Amino acid sequence: MTGGTGCGKTLLALQFLVAGAREHGEPGVLVTFEESAEEVAANVASLGFDLDGLQRDGHLVIIAVRADPSAIVETGSFDLDPLLCDISSAPDAAAADPLSQDRG
Repeated sequence: MTGGTGCGKTLLALQFLVAGAREHGEPGVLVTFEESAEEVAANVASLGFDLDGLQRDGHLVIIAVRADPSAIVETGSFDLDPLLCDISSAPDAAAADPLSQDRG
């Protein structure tokens, strides 16, 4: 998804993930680049989304990637392997199956 800050990308993703967990027992993974897991949970608590409980029960993994823009210096090639490794191992941690094509 793309869009500016505050347009609802995270909310849409969480609605999908929470409904999948609650209604279908499907675990999921949320990757956020602007907020911590705690900030995300606090922002949606008023909607009845118990993200802490979903994480504790193994239905949701939140990967929060934060970088201080003032600390970023371009010095050459950038290696995304550590981040991609975290993201690719998260479905196993949540027992999610994001690549399954048998969802008919």
